[in-house]
Amino acid sequence: AYPLKAGHGDLIQAAQWRICHGVVLTGVTSGRGRARLQSFPSLAGGCRQSVKEVNIMATVLLVGCGDIGTQLGLELCQAGHSCIGLKRHLNQLPAPIQGLCADVTDPASLRALPQHDYLVYSLVPATFSAEGYQRAYVEGLANLLQALEQQQLAPKRIFYVSSSAVYHQCNGEWVDDQSPTEPSSFSGQAMLDAEALLRQSPLPSTAVRFSGIYGPGRERLLSWVRQGVGAQADPVHYGNRIHRDDCVGVLRFLIDKDLAGHQLA
Repeated sequence: AYPLKAGHGDLIQAAQWRICHGVVLTGVTSGRGRARLQSFPSLAGGCRQSVKEVNIMATVLLVGCGDIGTQLGLELCQAGHSCIGLKRHLNQLPAPIQGLCADVTDPASLRALPQHDYLVYSLVPATFSAEGYQRAYVEGLANLLQALEQQQLAPKRIFYVSSSAVYHQCNGEWVDDQSPTEPSSFSGQAMLDAEALLRQSPLPSTAVRFSGIYGPGRERLLSWVRQGVGAQADPVHYGNRIHRDDCVGVLRFLIDKDLAGHQLA
């Protein structure tokens, strides 16, 4: 793993990924405004080839089945695992993912959680606002942890999909998973507060800080390229990205590593 070079923007996005102190940094370096595009090898393929095939099957509770959660569930099911998708609305949840209608912001709906080996918390807030992020990431996670405790459920590990928005550096500093996190945005602060909740929980957990996700339905940079939009030469703006499929590959890799008995920080 390598430290990351912060750009001149307001988000820091990791160029490599590593496991340390319960945090996985993924994605790319940062930038404000128009970004330079760079190429990186697929993490999904690399991750899947780096762990020997695991024959142990697990039940995974996917809390939030948006783009990443749904694709992760489909791939895990294809590999022989069982996946349960917790969503407010189940009409768009594809088979073979089993549906569980619940809302993390409503504790009453969490009273009958199923037995599971792993929990992946990957939510999209209802609104892009301080209140929306607080309810989805902080209050929602607190409700879920309380429900697990009350029902005496103890997953082997919780994987929390966080964001590199938790970083504040933007003046060319080197950034790694031990760099200070003092976010100025409401989104970064809410995600950092949620990470703190997990650290205080007795359950093993890993926070995965993705950033700059692109893929199906996330084509802003591609549209800029098609329009001929360029990046100014000075100051340099870093704008690397990670594909949705590579995000899924990282999460699968971590679950497989844990299943195989490897130590995760």
